[in-house]
Amino acid sequence: RCAGPAYRPGPRADQAALAAGRLRESWLPEGRPSRSILLGYTDASMETGPVLIVEPAPHSRTSAIGAWIRSGSADEPAELAGITHLLEHLLLRRCGHRSSEQIAELIDVLGGAVDAFTTREACAIPAHVPADRQSEALGLILDALFEPTLLGEDVRLEQKVVDAEFDLVQDSPVEVAAERALEACWGEHPLARPVLGTRERVSRLRSDELQRFHRERFGLERLLLVVVSPTPPDAIDALASLPRVVPPTPPPACPAWRHGIIVEERDGLEQIYANLVLPGLASAARRVLDILRRPDPVLDPGAAVACPVPAGPLGLRARGL
Repeated sequence: RCAGPAYRPGPRADQAALAAGRLRESWLPEGRPSRSILLGYTDASMETGPVLIVEPAPHSRTSAIGAWIRSGSADEPAELAGITHLLEHLLLRRCGHRSSEQIAELIDVLGGAVDAFTTREACAIPAHVPADRQSEALGLILDALFEPTLLGEDVRLEQKVVDAEFDLVQDSPVEVAAERALEACWGEHPLARPVLGTRERVSRLRSDELQRFHRERFGLERLLLVVVSPTPPDAIDALASLPRVVPPTPPPACPAWRHGIIVEERDGLEQIYANLVLPGLASAARRVLDILRRPDPVLDPGAAVACPVPAGPLGLRARGL
């Protein structure tokens, strides 16, 4: 994701109400969904306004909900590296008017799965619950993203959890090799930084810094909400009252490609872990991936090829003796 078009103003309440009406009309009177519908509250692209995507699933007994805030570790200033991931740990701890115990109880009652994760470009909360629990799950997700309670005691506790994650990553040669590969081709660009940030900076973050960062980054303009369900979501009207960030900070510029080699030696390893990273392929050239994915006797069965986005790197991971 690179810098997109210029910012345009966000939604108004009457636009949200109109969108809600369009959504309800897409369901037939007897409650059966008639078609997919995509509602954008602005005429801008996904970079500059909230987007709601609803996919009817008439024969499903469950609902899948995903909410993404389009701001990840690559959008952080260097001095706050790792703050989005730490904030993600706190979203489902306390939010809205719910305590930690109430949230844990609600997730158990929902009878499905509610999780959170952070990438270089987004912070997200997905949920998969019985269809009749959809409204409760959606309410919890929106509260977690837009109304978290960030207490100092919770921050200190989650900092210890993240500190343990740093150790887990360092104990995984596969993950270390992947991080070093991005560092080799993108240098100091924000997209090359680890999602976790750095241990030293994360350990120094305070609750007031997290609160300020949340106010600046987690606004309605950055929301992408996807619902796959047999029934229309009934909490759509609440979107109009969610906080907005005006104007949102633009995403970082695309990284410049460079050639590089990074080697890290470790005692006690019995295998070699290598990542070969090449510039991203245009869509028409992706058929080369079919060749690269063919089994090769030189590579371990765990070898893999990945090209997540056209503008991103093409990575070849190999593990051998």
